[in-house]
Amino acid sequence: MVEDFMRNFDAETAEAMVFYEIEAELTEQGQSFADFGISPPSIFCPIQIETINKEEELRVGQQMYEALNESQHQAADEILEAYYRRSITTASCLFIDGPGGTGKTHLYNTLCRLFKGQGVRVLTVAWTGIAANLLPEGRTAHSHFKLPVPLLETSRSSIQPNTKEAAVIRKADVLIWDEAPMAPSYALKAVDILFRDIMNVNVPFGGKIMVLGGYFRPVLPVVRFANRSQLVAASLKSSELWSYFKIIRLNKSRKTGPGEEEFSEWLIKLGNGELPPKENDEIELPAACISDVMPITIRNGSINRLVPLEQRVHILTGPLFDWQLSLDHSVHFTGVHIEFEQKFNHYRVTARRRQSDVS
Repeated sequence: MVEDFMRNFDAETAEAMVFYEIEAELTEQGQSFADFGISPPSIFCPIQIETINKEEELRVGQQMYEALNESQHQAADEILEAYYRRSITTASCLFIDGPGGTGKTHLYNTLCRLFKGQGVRVLTVAWTGIAANLLPEGRTAHSHFKLPVPLLETSRSSIQPNTKEAAVIRKADVLIWDEAPMAPSYALKAVDILFRDIMNVNVPFGGKIMVLGGYFRPVLPVVRFANRSQLVAASLKSSELWSYFKIIRLNKSRKTGPGEEEFSEWLIKLGNGELPPKENDEIELPAACISDVMPITIRNGSINRLVPLEQRVHILTGPLFDWQLSLDHSVHFTGVHIEFEQKFNHYRVTARRRQSDVS
């Protein structure tokens, strides 16, 4: 990094500018060089804070808004309306429910652009780092809210109301939280308690606009050695705060190409349990799932298409099998039923005797 600054500044100034740039990154994570016992340089030249171009953010946000499909439009309108009619004395909580591919991330990014274009401060978090990287200035919930690891039912955030981390939360108007169903219910409770303390308002989440999103089917909270009832108890839907959330559903996939809409609808019906019932909870796969994958291999070729090295394997293992088929050896299998081993050795002896008679 020093080399980048040395193109325009002397070495001492460049080193100081690197210090303050890294310090700015640490500040966003709630830390500083002082936490590591590192003193600032003698030259004070902090990096200028990049200002938000509201006009550009609003212009891009409006373009993204126009590209939304019908269900995304309805969701965006609901969230924008919730902000405009917000009240510090009431909760404004919404949950975006949609399978993968329905455009939840695109909706979040559109809302961030529109809000920033109007000077609205937005916090973006996700339960995992991968999902957080897809959000503007996204961070994990653990990082942003200083949640402990491991997170227990009695866990609380370590943020105090008079800290700079609390100031960031206090200034925020909207919170967007992706992959929320992966979080246990007590994570939501810890954030609720934190926001109430910081805002000094005894309403859910301190009166913030809460926009949670995700899909409950793929991954629920991970609870070690938990049975089904314990997993259900740990999910957001079991939280006492869940009743404050209004559900907004996205049901139109943005990733389906021409001719793929039917299969996309079939997957949604599968998840909803709306397919015709079969015996033993079985389902009938569409014919395309099988015929498009296997026919070339099975119909037009031999098994060597699936196992191309089979002939080479025979060359290498042939002498070994000849040795194993000798009468003075028996074959022992590890991890198989004893009955199978007995039948195999009986077949081996019989085959060897037949081979001897022929020769």
